[in-house]
Amino acid sequence: MRKFPLKHVFNYLPNAIRKLEGDDDQLLSWAAQAFKKFNYPSLLWVKDICFIPVNNHKFQIPDNVRKINSIKVWTGTPLTEEESTSIFNDDGTINYETWIESKHWNSFWIPMEYFGSGDKNYTSKINVSTCTHVYMDVEGSANIKQASFEEGVIALEYYREEEDSEGDIMIPEYPVELWEALADWAKWKHVENRMLYGERMQINPKQLEMDALLRIREARSILRLTAFNYKLNKDIVLKTARRIGVPQALRDDFTRYTYEGIKNGRL
Repeated sequence: MRKFPLKHVFNYLPNAIRKLEGDDDQLLSWAAQAFKKFNYPSLLWVKDICFIPVNNHKFQIPDNVRKINSIKVWTGTPLTEEESTSIFNDDGTINYETWIESKHWNSFWIPMEYFGSGDKNYTSKINVSTCTHVYMDVEGSANIKQASFEEGVIALEYYREEEDSEGDIMIPEYPVELWEALADWAKWKHVENRMLYGERMQINPKQLEMDALLRIREARSILRLTAFNYKLNKDIVLKTARRIGVPQALRDDFTRYTYEGIKNGRL
C-alpha cells in the first residue's frame, strides 16, 4: 500500500483555510493530533526496536512510541561476530526482522512483566541473569519507567508511526475517509482557535466539531474492515478456530473410532 507524508492533507483542506491560518506547521500539528486517535498498528504503524540503558532503576522510552510490544532485559551475553554482521544494516541501524528471529534475541534476553503503576516499590538489587524482572509506570511521567533492577540494558520492541527522511508522518493512501477526517479536524481546530481570540465566524464551530468526529468514526469503521481477518472469521464460523468446535471434533473422532471398532470386530 502506498503511503504519503502528512502534508498530503493539504489536498483535502480548502485553500481559504490554509491562507487564513498562515501557518502550515500548525495545521499539520492539528492533523497529526487527529491521526493519533486511530489505533490500528498493523495498518498505520511500523514495528521497531531500540536499546535503552537502565540507571538507578529508571529508563526512558522514546517519544515516538505508540504501543509497547515487549520489553526484554539483557543477560550480559555479547553478540558474536556472525550475529553482528547479520543483525545490523550497513548504516548501523538494526534490521528488526533479522533481530527478532536471531538466537541472541530469543535466548539471551529475558522478558519483563508489566506491573502498571502504584505505590509499591519493586526495586531491588538482583542478578539480572536469574530473576524475573518487572517494570512499572512512574507517576507523573509518561516516558519514564521503573525497573526491578538497578543497572542494565533493556530492548524495547514497539510500534511507532512511520516517517520519511524529513521526519514527516507517513499515512496510507487509502481509505480517503482517513484523510478527510484529518482535514476536518484541522479545519475545526482552526475555526475554534480564531474564535478564542474574539474573531467572529459565520461557521458554527460545534457543528464543525461534530462533523469532524463523525468523519473520524467513519474512517475508523473503514479501517476496522480493512484490518478484518476474513480467513480467521471463516475459521471461527466453521468451528476450526473456536472452542465450541472441540466437542464436535471429539464427537467426530468417537464416531470414526466406533465405526472402525465395529468394522474390525472389536466393538
